[in-house]
Formats: sequence, structure tokens, C-alpha cells
Amino acid sequence: KERTDFLQHKNIFVTDETEEGFIKLTIDRDIHEWQPPQKFPQAQTILDANQVKGFLNYQNLLETYLLHSKENSINLFHLLVGNLLAGYRESSSGRTIGDIWNAVVEKSNARRNTNIYKKERVEEIILMNRVLRSALSKLETKINELLNSFNYAITCSFDNINVERKTIILKVTFFDKLIQNHHHFLNEARLSAIALSIYFASILQQPSSELSILALDDVLVGLDMANRLPVIDILEQHFTNHQIFFITHDKLWFEMMRMRTNGSQWKYAEFYCNPNNGIELPIYVDNKAYLERAKEHLQMNDHKAAVIYARTAFEVALKKFCETKYLKVKFRENIKELKSNDFWDEIKLYKKDNILFLNVKLIDEIEFYRNIVLNPLSHSRIINITKNEVDRAIQVIESLQLELNT
Repeated sequence: KERTDFLQHKNIFVTDETEEGFIKLTIDRDIHEWQPPQKFPQAQTILDANQVKGFLNYQNLLETYLLHSKENSINLFHLLVGNLLAGYRESSSGRTIGDIWNAVVEKSNARRNTNIYKKERVEEIILMNRVLRSALSKLETKINELLNSFNYAITCSFDNINVERKTIILKVTFFDKLIQNHHHFLNEARLSAIALSIYFASILQQPSSELSILALDDVLVGLDMANRLPVIDILEQHFTNHQIFFITHDKLWFEMMRMRTNGSQWKYAEFYCNPNNGIELPIYVDNKAYLERAKEHLQMNDHKAAVIYARTAFEVALKKFCETKYLKVKFRENIKELKSNDFWDEIKLYKKDNILFLNVKLIDEIEFYRNIVLNPLSHSRIINITKNEVDRAIQVIESLQLELNT
């Protein structure tokens, strides 16, 4: 596992040289605080979480192919043994792959050359080969299961598994054809899908813990944005027991995540930098739901902003429902030309057990406030709309959200 020097990340703008900073974690209302070089907290919850954590960024993904750009094959031995599978525990002895590998390295580097020592080294290597092959077999199955989510007709396998030579070669088939030098052949989106599947699968192979953390820091950038929706599906289907931290600088990606997870247990926030007296101050913005923002602007008598947020909440609710129920929405070649009416017309007619899903009164209220408040054309004459009308429009949208979420 990679270790971080805390002092290297000290705030460079702190003027008090005696202030070294501290780390504080709050877990289930228990507060754990320490200041390096003090000993890492020994609470079992933290120790277990540290063993099974998954911290992933785009640079990590590149390790699965970019570092091998001048090679004819990709050797993942050090990545898997030294990092991704280091916490995999062998059932009979209870030892992890990381522990066994450290023993192999220690005995290989030792100067002692007795027959007993040689025998112990060989035994460790035999055990390492057996445990590693078992772990890789399970990992391979999970990788290919996750790869199916990307719909690229790609499968992966591990070959030339050898502890003494330190080799685990990644083999890739594309439409059932083995691809030599696949890291030169496949495009970035497919390489990214393979890398994500390897990392996600390895995290899912870790032992269970009371606190399982998955942190994704800008894992999709550039040409691999086609993988966004499959990644969301994987998180929803396979990481329900993890606390997920999803970080991105891409506003569209942020909005996609919020739209897709709206109404769930996700919390949304935005960070900005604000120049102040020659330094940059971090600004934290609690990204509240659209209707919450609409109510706040209404309280400040900013009717136009309130209406915009209310209409956005309305459109998000419609799109999510249509996607969830697989409703047939009018096709438009340019997706930006889709109107809220394209979704609303289908929802009004949607039936469950041959009965209209929405009651007629709610439909009529939505139609009324769409015309006088939520219609974008009304923004030029927003000054004529009363606070009560905007408030009532927000209430009607809340009622619609409740109905669509049932």
C-alpha cells in the first residue's frame, strides 16, 4: 500500500510555523484525531477500512497500459501483488498475499543459504503461487463480469503467472479474437474500461469491513467519457455496501451523476478557489436539491431564479421517470433539442394496471403552472408573477416528485 507523508501536504499558506496541522475522522459519531508523527489510530474500524479501501484516480488507470507503451505485453505483477491484491487473505493460514510476498522477498534477499532456509523460501514461493493463482482466477471472473457493463465485446485473462519471474501477463480478446499488443490496438475508452474493471474487481475481492470506502478522483477524462453511464451502473449494482466519494472537475459529469442519483442517499457539494490577499481560499458549496434552491431564492424574493430552479427540478424528475420506466420519448437527432413536453406527454399517458399513473387533478395543476410559471417564455414577464404563484408551482412539483418516486 502506498504511504503518504502527511507533512508534504501541509497548507503552504499557514504562517504559524509551529502549527503542523492534524487529521480528524468522524465515524459513527466517534471522533478519531491525530497529528503526525503520532501513531496512526488503532481503532479496529479504521484499521479494517484501511485494509479494504479503494482510492482510484486517472493516473492509477494509466498504470495498466501507459507504463507499458514501449513493451509488447503488459505485466501486472507488481500492480496486483504489491497493491491491488495485497490484502487478499489465504483461507487456511489467514495470511495475505502481501504478507506472503514480503516473506518471499525477505528470504530471497537474505544472505543465509542453509538448506533449511532454502526449503523455507521454496515453501513460501509454492504457497505464493497457489494463493496468487486462486486470487487471479476469482479476479478474472469478476473483471469480465464488470466488462460486460461497458458492452465492448472485450474479455481479459491472466497468463504467464510466475512468482519467481515476477510476471502476470494481461491477455485481451476483442470479439473473441486475441489481440496482440492490445494497449497499442484499442482506443482510450476501451483501455479505460479494462483498467476500471481491473480496479473495481480487485476492490470487490477485498475482505468485508464495517466501513468500506471507495474514492474515485476524476477517473474519466478526455476520450473515455463514453464510459460514464456504465460506471454509474457498476457503482449502483456492485458497490451498495461502500461509502463512495466521487470527485470530478467536469460540471456535465457532476450534473449527470446528480440527475441519475437524485432522490437517493447521495450528498452533493462543490468546491471552488477564491483568490484573497494573494492566496487561494477553498470555498465549499453544499449542492442542495433544485427545489431547495428554488425555495431559498423565493424567500429572497428572487422570483426568476426560483422559477428556473423549479423548472429544472421538474425536468430532472421527468427524465429520470422516463428512463426508469423505459418510456418511449420522441426521437431527436440533437439531444439538446429535447423539450420537457417530450417527456411530460409520455408520462401523462403512462398507465399502471390499466389506470393512469398520475391523477387527473395533479396533471391539470402541472399543466396550469407550466403555462404561467414554468414556461421559459414567461421569464420575460416574470415580474407579473406573484410569490404565491411561484410557491404553489414549487409545491405542485414536490407532489409530482413524490408520485413519480413511488
